[in-house]
Amino acid sequence: MSHPTEQESRDPSPLKVKRLVRIDRLYTPSEIPQFSAHFPASELSGLVEPPVFQQTLFEINERLRDAFGLSRRSALRTVLGFTTLYCSEIFLASSMEAELDGLSRYLADQNKNVYRPLGIYFADPRRTAFLHLDIIVES
Repeated sequence: MSHPTEQESRDPSPLKVKRLVRIDRLYTPSEIPQFSAHFPASELSGLVEPPVFQQTLFEINERLRDAFGLSRRSALRTVLGFTTLYCSEIFLASSMEAELDGLSRYLADQNKNVYRPLGIYFADPRRTAFLHLDIIVES
């Protein structure tokens, strides 16, 4: 008996998974997850233009910096959470969660408008705990 993958069960118009391209995480001294913007020409050549791909990776990395980095907003929410014994988090999503939700919406939009018509799509990096970024390619 065949079971659909997690991505296929959530997507109303799934592509059959033929190939998986993994973009490695860059392990820098920072704890902020970032992905290599190197275009994997051997796997994606002819499917997507390198500048389009690199702009998407730049935006993903920028949103991850916003989510995991220190900012006044995240510091304010931490102080607010501490002073309210974290009851404020019942009503306010953490700034990191809000940023990661924005990343998910961005990827869904890019997949719908740019990548799905080309026969590929980006999986949400939360699925892999930000260890790598999966790109699913339909042949």
